[in-house]
Amino acid sequence: MEFHSGVRLKLAKELKSLTWQEIASAVNRTDSAVKKWVKDEIKNSSISAIANYFKVDGWVFLDESLSEEEFKKIIFDPSLQKKILPQTKTTSLPSLIHKITGKGRRGSQKSNPFVIKRGSVLMSAKMFGVGEDLQNNPQFWIKKHEMNNFEEIEYETNEYLKINYHLYTNITPEDIISNEAVKEKIVEIYKEDEFHIYAASKYDFEVSIYEMKTYPK
Repeated sequence: MEFHSGVRLKLAKELKSLTWQEIASAVNRTDSAVKKWVKDEIKNSSISAIANYFKVDGWVFLDESLSEEEFKKIIFDPSLQKKILPQTKTTSLPSLIHKITGKGRRGSQKSNPFVIKRGSVLMSAKMFGVGEDLQNNPQFWIKKHEMNNFEEIEYETNEYLKINYHLYTNITPEDIISNEAVKEKIVEIYKEDEFHIYAASKYDFEVSIYEMKTYPK
């Protein structure tokens, strides 16, 4: 049997001695809908909720190169995903998809649209001229192109509508080196689409989006 996301869910359920009712309740689905995923794969709109429930990243349920034995180890001990990640998710250094630079100012700034494939991406934000005044922390995020609100019906559920991937910087004094600070975050993109980078920062900044791993459509 193919080791797809639904099969992995069934295995995770057994490893954790969970019931379908417990899993369904955690992701706001019916028992019958969740059981169907074992055959048909987990719905894209629920990957994030399932991954969060098991305290892992979405790639653990999606990455085809992850073996069953490695999956079991991660489900038992989610901290292992960071050790297994470089071996299973990347075959080379992350490749740059898009980058935006800007001067610090009030309000948000937006990049030109660019395509992100279904998979894992690294969001990296570098801020310059960061001093001791950290009360106005900058924010950076990527957002689906031409998506004006969370009510668009193109996506399957309210959870899936939130295609805003935020990188909240929350800078601390320990993050600052020579008046510069860097924050990074890996996020899962569940559908290939066009996105913008948005930035709201009083500091000069550089935001880069890197492709870590793509998944089949």
